[in-house]
Amino acid sequence: DPFFFNIIEDDPKKNLKRATDFYNKNYKRQNKNIKYTPKQKINIGYFSADFRSHPIMNVMARVFELHNKEKFNIFAYSFTNREDKYTERLKKSVYCFRDITEKDHIESVSLAREDDLDIAIDLMGYTKNNRMEIFSYRVAPIQIHYLCNTTGSTEMDYFIADKIVVPEEFKKYYSEKILYMPNCFMCYDNKRKISQKKFIRKNFNLPNDAFIMAAFHRNIKITIKEINSWARILRKAKNSIIWISDTNSIAKENIYKAFKERLVNLDQIHFAKRMDSSEEHLARHSCADIFVDTFYFNAASTAMDSLWAGLPVVTVLGRSFNARICSSFLKTLGLESLIASNIDEYENKVLELANNPNLVDQLKQNLQNIKETNPLFDSTKSTKDLEK
Repeated sequence: DPFFFNIIEDDPKKNLKRATDFYNKNYKRQNKNIKYTPKQKINIGYFSADFRSHPIMNVMARVFELHNKEKFNIFAYSFTNREDKYTERLKKSVYCFRDITEKDHIESVSLAREDDLDIAIDLMGYTKNNRMEIFSYRVAPIQIHYLCNTTGSTEMDYFIADKIVVPEEFKKYYSEKILYMPNCFMCYDNKRKISQKKFIRKNFNLPNDAFIMAAFHRNIKITIKEINSWARILRKAKNSIIWISDTNSIAKENIYKAFKERLVNLDQIHFAKRMDSSEEHLARHSCADIFVDTFYFNAASTAMDSLWAGLPVVTVLGRSFNARICSSFLKTLGLESLIASNIDEYENKVLELANNPNLVDQLKQNLQNIKETNPLFDSTKSTKDLEK
């Protein structure tokens, strides 16, 4: 599965090979040539199992609301039974919402073709509950993949990127043609609310005088490479703590064991329990000093949330799409100083911040100052760039 291998290997050439093999083995179907029919508005269909409280909607909710309804008819094809306030928000934003959860691939393809789509956009890649078969049969003259790595598909025509996540010299590692956004490839919902609750470190049993590194990642992204690096930082940085998203008991036990084997005091490992709301989760970012990124599969929307909440992110610029996402965010923000070229440099950057609280304060203040005007969080501009 190319999705999971993204986490353990940073090799775009092999990523493409895996994706191509995976597509051909599991998804390739007999496709149909679909011709474009001229019409007054362009019909765009977005396909996802994640039109709900999910990182995808943190990225896309505002885009659906801001799409130019005079030029585009927006269709949303959902394949999940889980609906919430984000789903309701989407339904109010689009021209047509289709629940195809109970429809098989052939029925779904037939429905999408009847809608006379001009452009079909996949928001899933090989993430859980994807339905790549729909695109393999082909439902539109133009099919685009957005937000995940290359599909290796012969039927996905284009891939949306920027010059950081897919530099010109890396285009050969994508089965799709590359469409470049002028700034960051990823949009963001700038209506995301941050709770007005003023959390203090004591609320989370964090010491006031410690250097707190947030690492609110899905646990699968935390590999032994990250543990090795964070352990070296924790041993060197005086009074430092790693604040990891709470997870299942097996993963927690493994994390504790791995740090203990690397001679890290277990008092330096704290787990962040799930908050009652995403608004409160964003607010607690203020209790950390920095956010430390994972290497081969960056934090993506989690890092975007961190930056939106005013917490600086330190990352390593890798080679594969998923290893370059945070660098795209930081480049757009003008915070290139937080991008390392290798793990040693990453550790040095974190240690410099650990030893320089004034620099941390400056970075946080800078983030707050540019938040309202920077293209990274300008949902209107991002949507217009996407439409172009």
